[in-house]
Amino acid sequence: MNRIFFLILIAIFFAACSNTSYQKAESASGVKNETSKTEIPYTIAERYFVRNTVNDKLFELKIDSAEEFEKYLGIGTIMGERGKATEIDFSLQSVLAIIVPESQHVTTIDSKELVKEGDQIVFRYIVKRGKEQSFKVRPVLLIIVDKEYSKDVKFYGEEI
Repeated sequence: MNRIFFLILIAIFFAACSNTSYQKAESASGVKNETSKTEIPYTIAERYFVRNTVNDKLFELKIDSAEEFEKYLGIGTIMGERGKATEIDFSLQSVLAIIVPESQHVTTIDSKELVKEGDQIVFRYIVKRGKEQSFKVRPVLLIIVDKEYSKDVKFYGEEI
């Protein structure tokens, strides 16, 4: 009698577990359909600096031409193969630029995500401030994307 009771209990347990996993999979697929995001590939551009003529404020820019790029940024190469600036072909690519105001603190700008949400392109980034230093810096983050992904971009920044 105890054996039959034990087997029935195990059968009920397995039935309950399999039903729960089905519900989780169903709800997970439902959530995914509501907020479908597609990651967009990009390259971080290196060895560029903000020109001294640029106003000291936050800029969130989508740059589509070399002429516009040169209004804000200059090339800062150094010796050696790793010292070359990242090449940008404006006929095929655009640049998304985050330029933050001058600071005496160690400051980094990190890309959090670049995604397509529905018909919109969304770029989320984080500005991190660290220790104070004896000089000022003008941090910039430049990411290179194919022109097909650079339509109307919404920027969302977070500072920590």
